[in-house]
Amino acid sequence: MTDNQEQQRTLSEKAYFVIRQKIMSGDFSPYTRLAEANIGRQIGMSRTPIREALVRLSNDGLIHKSNGGYFVAQPDFSDIAELYELRILLEKHGIYRGIARTSYDADALQDIHEAWETMRSESISPDPGFVLRDEGFHVSLLRAAGNQVMGDHLESVNLRIRSVRMYDFITQDRIDWTIDTHLSILDSVMAGRMAEAQDKLERHIIKSMQVVESRASSALRQMMNVLSDNVTGEGEKAHEYE
Repeated sequence: MTDNQEQQRTLSEKAYFVIRQKIMSGDFSPYTRLAEANIGRQIGMSRTPIREALVRLSNDGLIHKSNGGYFVAQPDFSDIAELYELRILLEKHGIYRGIARTSYDADALQDIHEAWETMRSESISPDPGFVLRDEGFHVSLLRAAGNQVMGDHLESVNLRIRSVRMYDFITQDRIDWTIDTHLSILDSVMAGRMAEAQDKLERHIIKSMQVVESRASSALRQMMNVLSDNVTGEGEKAHEYE
């Protein structure tokens, strides 16, 4: 990689994190077109890293493309609740398979446990991107029960709720709680206390959903406040971020 390519990647990363933080703080209304040039002027960058960051944010599900421009995606909380319910069914069934078949991959469980013990010792800082590690835990635990297809289905569910689940990992207490809870679930599974593991897992997912809904709702209210401040006599037509 050349020096110019490395610099471009660094700028793209910076743009991604800055814009993501603004989105998750509710700084943009959902009716605001996220124009590359205007955002670039605000954060002091050219359009190229902004464009690359917007593509990445679109892949995350935090923004969507409409009428030739990007806009902040609005969460559908009814869909989110149903997808969380599906998560619980899939993951609890994985533990049930462990009870019925005693087929958990002990080596895989040990590897997962060591990885999360390492995270606890490293004191991971708050980061919405932590959602990917969290997803990896749940999918790996399900696959360790011996069902790859169910793991694939869980990955599909995770992809659909990833954008809102990022709100779960923006404070230190939630990062620490997640790591501790994952290790507690693993301890129960590895000790063969499957009913206990199922209960811990369900309470863990429900708590996560409650936090996500609360924080995403707060961000959405802030978006609407921004919209209220910006809307003129022209009504709620789309306008560019300025």
